[in-house]
Amino acid sequence: MLTGEESKRGRPTDLTEELVRKMEVGFSRGYNDTECCKYADISRDTYYRWLRENESFSDRMELAKCDLNIRAKNNIADEIERGNIEISKWH
Repeated sequence: MLTGEESKRGRPTDLTEELVRKMEVGFSRGYNDTECCKYADISRDTYYRWLRENESFSDRMELAKCDLNIRAKNNIADEIERGNIEISKWH
């Protein structure tokens, strides 16, 4: 996808599709920025640099951060529509 300069820690600095997908998985599981960077084995500095330098990457990460909340809200809405009013407390 995009390449970056060599990391001082020896971690990956190439913004590859594989790494982007791994970050999306982490965020879709509800990981925060620090947890997601650890999961993807990149530094937070690298992650934040990529966000600044690559609008497409930034957009994909923001959307991935919404995934868990969207799935949870859909599950709650489905249950309410089935008549499970008790689940409304989770909304």
